[in-house]
Amino acid sequence: MSHTINGERLLPIATLYDPFIERGLDALNYAAYQDARFMVVATPSGITLAPEGGAHQSIATPLIGMAQDSLRSFEPAFVDELAVIMGWGFRHMQREYNEGGSVYLRLSTARSISRSDHDADLQAGITEGAYWLRKPVAKTPKS
Repeated sequence: MSHTINGERLLPIATLYDPFIERGLDALNYAAYQDARFMVVATPSGITLAPEGGAHQSIATPLIGMAQDSLRSFEPAFVDELAVIMGWGFRHMQREYNEGGSVYLRLSTARSISRSDHDADLQAGITEGAYWLRKPVAKTPKS
């Protein structure tokens, strides 16, 4: 909440083991309702993304991200998505009161995909929740 106390906004990022988000749930709720800005990154194995993937993730924590007011929640599947979402998240954290907020990322072992078309439409699709991995191709009917 440094923006209201000191006039300068900080962009804190915290990483934690996914099921542990419930241990700090009261603090998360209070911070979100007081317009604190932060990015919390929950991973399946703490600080690193180990090969076990989502095997150690909690099944309850997605609801925390979706239900908390002033907290935007994402579960990117690819590193390319994560890069776009983090960029969006830093801008979102710096927006004015009632326009911005905090960001909650639930990660698994992110795999890279080779996409060179990071245009505005793709970036908007990623942050809005849906995009074509491969655009559909019209098939011509057989005669």
